[in-house]
Amino acid sequence: MQPVFRYRRWLDDEKRLKPEGPEWQHQSKPDIELLSIAEIESHLPPLRGPQASVVNYVNKLEEAEKRLIDFYNGNNNTFQKHTWDMKRAKHIEYQAIANSLLRIVGGSIGERRKDDNPVLIGVGLGQFRSSSRLSSLHSSFLSYFVPLVRSLGYIVISLNEFYTSKKCPDCHEFVTQVTLRKLFCRNCGRYHHRDVMAAENMSNIAREYLLNQERPLYLHPVTADGRYPWVESRSPGQETAEGATVGASTTTAPIQAGGTRTRKKRSKCGTTQEKRERQGKVAKKL
Repeated sequence: MQPVFRYRRWLDDEKRLKPEGPEWQHQSKPDIELLSIAEIESHLPPLRGPQASVVNYVNKLEEAEKRLIDFYNGNNNTFQKHTWDMKRAKHIEYQAIANSLLRIVGGSIGERRKDDNPVLIGVGLGQFRSSSRLSSLHSSFLSYFVPLVRSLGYIVISLNEFYTSKKCPDCHEFVTQVTLRKLFCRNCGRYHHRDVMAAENMSNIAREYLLNQERPLYLHPVTADGRYPWVESRSPGQETAEGATVGASTTTAPIQAGGTRTRKKRSKCGTTQEKRERQGKVAKKL
């Protein structure tokens, strides 16, 4: 993900640059031509909230229009060149990462999933931030990866990562943090890598969801009086935030004892009868 981070750092540095001018003009109330792009954009009125005003925003934007156009659409096309290079590098990097992930399960970007290779891909719903205080590209990569693998025939489900890096997948007890990525289970006497343990717990979530349509009980939040609020708030036949969400838009039909899948034909009798009743009511009113 370095091409995107390099582009963000470059853009941030460019926006902070101020045009050349006397120092006293910068320190006093400076002219719009002496402000940096970051200062100009930060001084624009808000478009949301109780103090939002489109008129004030447009007026301020017109004052800085020349500076903003020169920066984003100048004759040297510096901004467009860096943006195009970043997007191209990001796409190539995403392709390489996606291909390496698919090779783990015996696939590749240019190959559809084989029928004899049952693979279920689970992705976490967590949001992360980088060490440089920039937003992580986790969500950006998933927006590329998930549609790609679905088009290749893989089933993708999203998993709530609550407690996945806090509880041991073997004994289901809380673990102790030794270092940033090293955990220790006092009950089992075993050391765990944080990410590996979280992946095992996420695998347990997917397995339990496929078998019993619910989340493992040990990965549920528990109140002080021993209740499970996620279980209590779930209505029958409905999967809430505590479980896994299937990332497919297909509807499954019931399976008979012989293993064949049957699809029930839609009946139009009820719909026709309702139409006749409505037509009769309209005729009576007339």
